[in-house]
Amino acid sequence: SRVAAAVHPGFDLTAVWLNGFAEAATAAGVVDNTLPRRDTAVGLALRRYLAGTDQLLDQLEKASPDATLVVVSSSGPHPPTLPGNLVAIVESIEENQDPGADDGFLLMSGKGITHRENPPSATVLDVVPTILFSAALPVARDMDGRVRTDAFDEPFLRYNGLSLNKDYEARQLIVRRTTA
Repeated sequence: SRVAAAVHPGFDLTAVWLNGFAEAATAAGVVDNTLPRRDTAVGLALRRYLAGTDQLLDQLEKASPDATLVVVSSSGPHPPTLPGNLVAIVESIEENQDPGADDGFLLMSGKGITHRENPPSATVLDVVPTILFSAALPVARDMDGRVRTDAFDEPFLRYNGLSLNKDYEARQLIVRRTTA
């Protein structure tokens, strides 16, 4: 298991890299984003690895109960192979049963975070604006992603206004969310 953490002493931020699962799955011969059956040795081993990852995340959450915990993956354990030419692009679209599907995820836990049934899909571009918003930091207007307000409960949204910057070099512009 390989876990790396970057802790900045002057700022309440701990970034943890959890790349070990992809390495373990590759070493076990798993070539797609499907877990092997539970009754196989590889399936059991990978599920134990995931249980260990759950324990690590639980320890992080208990060590900093007031912190917001964010887990992000732009893809499943194995990023998709990008087609190299026009023929490969057409073949990948024809072979894929769900060409719009994304195996990535954004999980958040902490004060002000809520669980929503069937939330809309997030993109990798949404991660940074959402984390900035959760920390009450300004979000640049020229960012490609959007703040995932559906991740937050109503009291958090009422108390925390969205602070926007025209861009990273401009003066701050405050925009408040209104409730109807």
